[in-house]
Amino acid sequence: MFITQNFQSRRKSLLSALILFSLSFPLVTLSSTQPAKAKSNFLNCISAMDVNTCVEADVSYYHLYTRSGLLTSQKVSIGGASEPTCPVFGAINTPKGRVRVEGCLSNSRPIQLQGAIKLCNSGTCRTQPITLRFPSRAMLPDKSQINSRGYQLFLDGVFVGKIKKATRAEAIAHLELTKKTYPKRKIEGYFNGQKIGYELFWDGVRVGFEPRWNREAAIANLQWNYKTYPNKKIQGFFNGKNINLPAIPKRKKK
Repeated sequence: MFITQNFQSRRKSLLSALILFSLSFPLVTLSSTQPAKAKSNFLNCISAMDVNTCVEADVSYYHLYTRSGLLTSQKVSIGGASEPTCPVFGAINTPKGRVRVEGCLSNSRPIQLQGAIKLCNSGTCRTQPITLRFPSRAMLPDKSQINSRGYQLFLDGVFVGKIKKATRAEAIAHLELTKKTYPKRKIEGYFNGQKIGYELFWDGVRVGFEPRWNREAAIANLQWNYKTYPNKKIQGFFNGKNINLPAIPKRKKK
């Protein structure tokens, strides 16, 4: 495709501006080593068996995990009570033994996870019931912000900036650049209110993100994962919408 010199210059300037806010601003506001603030409007933690069980909200998902001292478990992401689910999450080794949490979501307002935390050590296990209230989304970006014109960028669920005059191609290019720059961060982008790209989830955990893929590539990858990993719950989203694969036969677990 022929690209004019003016377009190349505009694209370079725009991406440079986007790089500045994505490389500087998040470093001030985001830190994976600092404890979460108890007064956050989109984070809630409870303590049981000397372990913090937490739920954190962003514009797309709720993230469930546990913390003990400096250790943090892998996060499990769910959409909310509209997707009936009973997650198992928070597996982590503590000085007192191995911990995990399991429970089911309620349809109450606010949403709650009702379940138990289990601690096992040398073959002996004990459990403690917990009720984890999901946080308010009051301080998260509202629909008017997400649905605004142009490109919006989020890192770990936090809105970091937008460019109204960006094209979709420029938004995708910047998402790919941000993904390479921050490989351990959760990168999300919206263009004119629509989420960009393909997201792959294993057992509720996002394990893949491809901003540039088309729907055919996303479906092919989802089918491959579905057949290759029969013991995992496989989900795929393309441009923010769940990909349904009704044609795939029921898998046989290994």
